[in-house]
Amino acid sequence: MAGPGGKVVYHPYPKEQIDTVVELVRQIVARHGIRPDRVLAHSDIAPMRKVDPGPTFPWKRLADEGLVTWPDPAKVAARKPAFEAALPDAAWFQERLATHGFDIARTGTFDAATTRILGNFQMKYRPAAYDGRPDAETAAILDVLTAP
Repeated sequence: MAGPGGKVVYHPYPKEQIDTVVELVRQIVARHGIRPDRVLAHSDIAPMRKVDPGPTFPWKRLADEGLVTWPDPAKVAARKPAFEAALPDAAWFQERLATHGFDIARTGTFDAATTRILGNFQMKYRPAAYDGRPDAETAAILDVLTAP
């Protein structure tokens, strides 16, 4: 929904809806043997067209339930200072986003597509700030999620 200045406003999901989604995901994952790293959002699959479920969706709760993969906060905190000292270039972010599973062109620049995809990644793993701008925290999260 568009709010003041045309900016998209994301409203919190009702607890009952999330409780139902968690149970539904639990059943589907069990029935089909789906690994946590294969539970995705529309914004993961089609980031140039989709932003849902958006930054208010409680991915961390699904992670706490063992239903999705989540970066280890201690590892993120340990890696963040190195990225604060030297932020990787666009090619690094594009390569890591591709390793994570996004279909992204490796242009070597922070183009509109890279910004959009990085913003969708941030909505999921760091919803407090999802402007698509590269930063140390996003780099640390990407590094943890894509490390062998």
